Amino acid sequence: MSTMALEHVGFASLKRHLNAALWACVLVLAGSLPVQAEPSARMVELLFDLDRIGAQLDELWPGYRPSLRNYGVYREQRDALLRVSDPPPDGFLTLADPRHGARYVYSNQPPPGMAGPFVVNLELDDVVVTAVRAGSTLATLIHEDFHGFQRQAWGPKPKDFTPDRALATIESAEILAYLKLENALLEKAWRQRDQRQRKTLLDYLALRQARETLQGPEFTRAERWLERIEGSASWIDQQASAALGQTRRARIDAIAANFRGSEQARSPQALMRIRAYASGSTLIEMLKRWSPEPDWKKRIADGAPTLVQLLATALDAGPDELERRAEKQVRGRVFKRALAQARDAIAATRPVLETGDYRWQLVMAVREPENDPLAVTFSVTGGFDSLADDWTLLADVREFRVVSQRFKLHVSGHPVLFRKVEEGDSKWLEVALLLSEPPRTSDGRLRPGRHVLQGAPFEQSGLELTSDASFQAALRPID
Repeated sequence: MSTMALEHVGFASLKRHLNAALWACVLVLAGSLPVQAEPSARMVELLFDLDRIGAQLDELWPGYRPSLRNYGVYREQRDALLRVSDPPPDGFLTLADPRHGARYVYSNQPPPGMAGPFVVNLELDDVVVTAVRAGSTLATLIHEDFHGFQRQAWGPKPKDFTPDRALATIESAEILAYLKLENALLEKAWRQRDQRQRKTLLDYLALRQARETLQGPEFTRAERWLERIEGSASWIDQQASAALGQTRRARIDAIAANFRGSEQARSPQALMRIRAYASGSTLIEMLKRWSPEPDWKKRIADGAPTLVQLLATALDAGPDELERRAEKQVRGRVFKRALAQARDAIAATRPVLETGDYRWQLVMAVREPENDPLAVTFSVTGGFDSLADDWTLLADVREFRVVSQRFKLHVSGHPVLFRKVEEGDSKWLEVALLLSEPPRTSDGRLRPGRHVLQGAPFEQSGLELTSDASFQAALRPID
């Protein structure tokens, strides 16, 4: 293969970063690959951008060293490019060792687990990798990898703690009004400095303290947990974007858009989840400015005190002062207007899913072997809802995927409910699709009733399924 051919398919960006000897190695190795098996320019650039700012990222959080971690980018069922500090997994061909001891390895047969928008802490032989789909940003890769770091260093989520279930209900318009004003104050704080910023943050803490007295303790616990987990990952990805040249104005605009998006969310879970990215990262940025404690990041990692408590301490905010500030704001016109808007919004609330367009429910039960786990990923508009009996509802599905070595399901444009079930030593994934008509098969429409399916049974838009093993399915009319 010629140098010209390599540049045509995307190796030009790789060539720019390598010296002549390493580039010669790449040419030799690439010459052993099929012509079509080459990473794209965007795949290469993403990982080189990571190398370029790796030293800066290493300084962001105690114990988090991106320069020593393993990353990847993939095109599903096509290829994968990894940047690994450890010996590469089987099936990957080494391309070059350009910087920091990292090795770039490539395969035109990506592992089955590389599916959906991203994978976190995917185990490939002895290598643990966080990877994203080609076309993703470096901010997304770093955000998800920081979640991988959290799982390794901060410990698992507490047992029997289900934040989405705890956030299932916002009981009053008053809480929505508080949230709207809090959003505005946090956004305002980004645009201020010194004592003006401190006064704005005290007003925010005052409203937050007042709101938490109105909501249940599990709601508060879930909110604080989401802000700690998602807020810290968002703060890290914002630093990565800044290192690549994002301006402070662009960062503030993105946070403001996040707050506005949360206010348009369809469900309480979606509202609080979307909001946590912006509120949590803002609280961390304000702690960076105001906390006198050198180990404040370690205290966030430990989980106590919470971000709000740490900021209140940093600002020397006493409960009596916060109470006075809250009373003054609640009596004001701005809060009364927000309260009226919240009442109108609640009165106009529609069901999370209009079922009139869907007349059929296709339910599938897939067994999960111990040595072949089912990876579930999804991308949705407007969030998701936790329902009774551990079901999760995805009403506006851009993409829903289930992938293992023997089973692959890809859904788009159809509402999905799913849950994982354990019965003794057996594990099952149950998936229910809502359809306007029975799915098409090679023999026509699937008939109502129970079925045992295998192979690629459906020929339906927005529904792709292949399975080497048989699985149970049932098609039922929706009453």
